[in-house]
Amino acid sequence: MGVFASIKDALTGVSSRVTPSGALLVVNEEQPPKVAFDRKFVISEFFKTSGGVQDMRVDGSVTPVEFFIEADPDDDIYIREIQILIVDAGSTLAKFGNLGRLTNGLEFFYEQSSGVINVGSPMQSNYDMGRFAGESEPVILSNVIGNEEGFSPTLDVEKKFGLQFGIKLRSGTKQRAVFKVNDNLSVGINTFEILASGFRRLPDAEAA
Repeated sequence: MGVFASIKDALTGVSSRVTPSGALLVVNEEQPPKVAFDRKFVISEFFKTSGGVQDMRVDGSVTPVEFFIEADPDDDIYIREIQILIVDAGSTLAKFGNLGRLTNGLEFFYEQSSGVINVGSPMQSNYDMGRFAGESEPVILSNVIGNEEGFSPTLDVEKKFGLQFGIKLRSGTKQRAVFKVNDNLSVGINTFEILASGFRRLPDAEAA
């Protein structure tokens, strides 16, 4: 005698489907599972210092300066995309903005209670930032601001790291995504800032 079973959502009554070949049909969602009282909203914010400064043209050669996005007290944060913008006349891929190759480099890491996870090697040039973003052939753009060259590599977190919903900062924790400046960037660069895009939602425990 055969045994038959079905998988059904207790809230909606919707049952799972099996294909003609006998496989369970599974579809990847573009966002975490949604329930009736769940809420999400888009975020677009700059990495900033503890003092709220987003301008990354600072001197970190003696005392490194951290620019970060930290966990929210109430909502989970998912960073899906990170966009770097650096502008200055005379910029080339071999330079950092229009500065020479940096001595120490720009670091990016993920910080949680168990420690720090370094993401890649320190970025010492425009080319390194392009490689960090997953661009195999980074391009310097002309006349981005006035007649100055600019560089704006964009990291797609899912494409680069396979994290479907992006880098997660769990609510109520001390988790942070951090860029750390370890060189003197206070002169020789017109613009330098990094923007994160993604979304916020209710914590998993509440949205289950």
